[in-house]
Amino acid sequence: CSILKNSHKDIDLFFYILTNGISQINKEKIALLKYIKYFSISYIFIDETYISDIPNSSQKHIKNCTNFRFFTAKALQNIDKCIFLDADLIVESNLLDLWNTDIDDYFMACVPDMYPRIYKDNWTNNLPLNGSIYVNTGVCLFNLKKWRENNVEQKFFINSALYYKLLYYPDQDILNITFQNKIKYLNEQWNTIVMFKHNHIPQIIHWAGYEKPWKFPNIIYADKFWFYAQFTAFYELILFDNIIANNNN
Repeated sequence: CSILKNSHKDIDLFFYILTNGISQINKEKIALLKYIKYFSISYIFIDETYISDIPNSSQKHIKNCTNFRFFTAKALQNIDKCIFLDADLIVESNLLDLWNTDIDDYFMACVPDMYPRIYKDNWTNNLPLNGSIYVNTGVCLFNLKKWRENNVEQKFFINSALYYKLLYYPDQDILNITFQNKIKYLNEQWNTIVMFKHNHIPQIIHWAGYEKPWKFPNIIYADKFWFYAQFTAFYELILFDNIIANNNN
């Protein structure tokens, strides 16, 4: 919804959802968003057995389906470039400037992760990054053409097997290891993690931690999430789930 509300009127939008299953009724609810701005959407099924050998995150709120991104180049066979977004964020601006970022010589573009820069004693110290800056992969600009040319999908699984004992956030860690020193660094405004202080105006707001605005309505920028939620057919259900959860507590 937030992408549609902030998109330039002359820009065509194509969404590709990597999923292990979305109900027909939820697909219909998503399609209703076309009243805001027309868009095309495809649902691409990924069998979870494909990622059975990749370890789960140590963080309980992160599901193993985050590893579906490893199949992006295969799933989008005719697409050479895409913006990949996590589901726990909102977009506050036109994405055209991000899209136009030149990544011809890079596998992806991302924002450096704030956590390792603030907390020096962290899991990334054990990853074989060879001087590459660790990035947060909640917002990515992927060069899928370069992925295919270098057969990176196979490398994802090789690195997962080699370094599985070191992985804290498997999907993010593997992308950092595999693409080390071939990542273009974006300005923090394109992936503003709400748990860290900042002085800029966010272009993308990302609730990367355990606390999400639909569960914790008083956290920072939650009002922006609820603003966009009211334009969707999911709004009443989100409210209901929130009320039930609060009553149970």
